[in-house]
Amino acid sequence: MFSVNTTGTFLGIKCCAPLLKKAGKSAIVNTASVAGMTGYFSTPYTASKWAIRGLTKSTAMEYADWGIRINSVNPGFIHTPATCDAKELFDASNQLIALNRSGHAREIAKGVLFLASDDASYMTGTDLVIDGGLTNGGDMRMIAKEVGIY
Repeated sequence: MFSVNTTGTFLGIKCCAPLLKKAGKSAIVNTASVAGMTGYFSTPYTASKWAIRGLTKSTAMEYADWGIRINSVNPGFIHTPATCDAKELFDASNQLIALNRSGHAREIAKGVLFLASDDASYMTGTDLVIDGGLTNGGDMRMIAKEVGIY
């Protein structure tokens, strides 16, 4: 988990940064997760995503003088070919999500495109959370609905 998620992200930054420095103004967008914003049930996955957030913030500071902005996108439950086997988990989680649904890859892609664009020219070291409101406290909302006070 760490080799792919964290070491892979580190090596990507390490290899690309010198090329991006030559290019001038540029951006790197790392993929973390809402698991890196909260405590999550899979310790290796969660720890690797927290590490990507730390890597994003520290490298954003290191490479700012080179004109390289580095941010992370932090998706919630997203429908992809890799998650199709988790349909039951996704469906059950919808009640925890403010928008009552899981997301789609194109919604994350739009966030990545924004962070890579000049529209985000004053953003670096930022965590863009795209989770339909999952990290906003959906668990308490669900409980309030179940006990009839919401």
